[in-house]
Amino acid sequence: MTWIITSYALAIAASTQVWGKHSDLQLTWRWIFYVNVPFGLLCLLGTVVGVNVPMRPKATQVRIDYLGAVLLTAAVVCLTLVTGGAGTTYSWRSGLILGLCTVVVVATAALVYVERRAPEPLVPFRMLLLGPDTNPVLASLVASSLVR
Repeated sequence: MTWIITSYALAIAASTQVWGKHSDLQLTWRWIFYVNVPFGLLCLLGTVVGVNVPMRPKATQVRIDYLGAVLLTAAVVCLTLVTGGAGTTYSWRSGLILGLCTVVVVATAALVYVERRAPEPLVPFRMLLLGPDTNPVLASLVASSLVR
């Protein structure tokens, strides 16, 4: 997790320099797709070579948490609609926004309830417990939410 946070910080620091050079060269917007191909291939190679994922035994039955997926999707979609439309297209006190906020709260509460009891949860809450990797993740979440 520390590597992810470090690479995120380096990407933010380097992006200013890269985009400054981009504007000096007067390249088109298509250039960004071409420049990312070597980086994507390098990341793919690093993942294939460096990540050792243990394989499950063939006899293990996998349970897909469909209810958790539906609840997570409902909460995220409604939250996106609230943040995109409230205060601009719709009033904060409009029935649509208040209804969407209600769905977000209910779907999130139901998601927590379902995921805590699921044998193979979509969102394992044990990864959110305060551990050595949680503080950088929370700091990154707060920092990225403040950037706009």
